[in-house]
Formats: sequence, C-alpha cells, structure tokens
Amino acid sequence: MAIASEALKGAALSEGFDLAGVCPAVSAPHLAAYLQWLAEGRHASMEYMAKSNHLRTDPGSLLEGAKSILAVGLNYYQEPRWGGAKVARYA
Repeated sequence: MAIASEALKGAALSEGFDLAGVCPAVSAPHLAAYLQWLAEGRHASMEYMAKSNHLRTDPGSLLEGAKSILAVGLNYYQEPRWGGAKVARYA
C-alpha cells in the first residue's frame, strides 16, 4: 500500500513532531564529499559516524526493500514551567 508523502508528513506532524520530510532511500548526492570528510578525520570524537557509515552509503541496508525515508525533528527545549526564583548559573 503506497502512502503519499504529504499524508505521511501530516501524520508525523499530528503525532507531535515539529518537522517532517520524506526523501528517496538512495545514497546522498554529496556522498563522496562526506566520505572524504570522514577519511580526513573531521568527525573528531563522533566515532558513531564512522561505525554506521554503511547505513549512510546504502540506506537500503538498514531495511531491505525500503523506498523512502521519513525524517522527523523534535524541539526538545521546553520553557521552564516553574515561576519561582531563579538562580544564576555561576552560583
């Protein structure tokens, strides 16, 4: 059963995500630059980027037969709810 991209994004937004987008499950067009960036060690201490590299080069390796990727974003910052006194960060 095919689901339209707009319907899928709408469902994600109605579930509370702030952002939603759909793209094809193919290698990124800038993959060569990304691999060079990794080879130069520019990912610093973010070792997970090199360890899961195969998932970025071939998204279908995560879920065989996948045709699309749904990416969502959620703003996890919440305004403080407590209206009491504030303490300085340096205190």
